[in-house]
Amino acid sequence: MTQEQKILFVGNTGSGKSHLLNHLGGTFTSGVSENGEGVTRNYEMAPCPVFPNTKLVDTPGLIEETDERMRENAEQIVAALRTGGSFKVVLVMGDSSGRIDLYTTVLLKKLHDTLIDPSMKIGFIFNKTPQNVFDKIEGVAEGQIKRYNKYIGNRISSHLVLKLADGDAAETIELENSERLTKYIGNMEAHDLLPEKVKEGGMTTTTEELEWWQRWWNEVKDFFASGKVVGAVVTALGAITTI
Repeated sequence: MTQEQKILFVGNTGSGKSHLLNHLGGTFTSGVSENGEGVTRNYEMAPCPVFPNTKLVDTPGLIEETDERMRENAEQIVAALRTGGSFKVVLVMGDSSGRIDLYTTVLLKKLHDTLIDPSMKIGFIFNKTPQNVFDKIEGVAEGQIKRYNKYIGNRISSHLVLKLADGDAAETIELENSERLTKYIGNMEAHDLLPEKVKEGGMTTTTEELEWWQRWWNEVKDFFASGKVVGAVVTALGAITTI
């Protein structure tokens, strides 16, 4: 019998990971609550009708307003990964520009630290890209992934850019996204993930740590503003492996 596979999506609150999993046949509740917190509180599994012998795994968004909520979210993500088995792990970013934002950088760093086995690859989805800039984003996104891979050992296996569905074209865009997402996931290679190869506490962050990241992020932006682009790239990406 073929080993069961798990398709696990991680992403910050509002990135659209639950919504995308529903494109693959899931029935997860998606969205953001009135107070801005994610509606997914615990990791959830559901059968995937699109791919045989496969389960979809939804997880809470990592970064929220309090240390307690972020600790709980981090524990749920680690617990989902520690269920073990054959995994396809995908990071979802709610994108608008094709450039990886601060909180996605933090999440990527945490996921890199948590997955101890360096052969464990990560998929990356730029979600919610406005239609009017969609054609320009692909090259920007590809460049971002290459730069991050340079400093995290080519952990990101591939990327996908999806359009934001809005207005009169919403139904057409949703169908297009579903088809592209299904093809993307189908082409991903699954990796065996042993529970002991998932670092305990690896996903945990705090408001104090996020404040450090924000100061670092502002310094990087200042580098770019001053025209010291090469220095900015080295400073920014080097921090991912030194923190």
